[in-house]
Amino acid sequence: AVKSAQGGAPIPAAVVAVVGRTHARVAVDPDGTFTTVALPEGEVELEASAPGFEPARTRVGVVAGQSIPVQIALAPREEAT
Repeated sequence: AVKSAQGGAPIPAAVVAVVGRTHARVAVDPDGTFTTVALPEGEVELEASAPGFEPARTRVGVVAGQSIPVQIALAPREEAT
């Protein structure tokens, strides 16, 4: 799930991408959850981004045939002054 680092609210406008793979981006559901395309077994890096938030990356170990819960916290972007 993609949630705000401040307060833990879901970020429904977020997009999650598999780093290094084209066409491997998914929109996050209203509750912050997401499901990627089928991935090969091994370690992958995911990047979540959303308007008004700093992007964040996390590494995940993919196991064939298993769903893996992933939590990604995005910090609100500081306004430029």
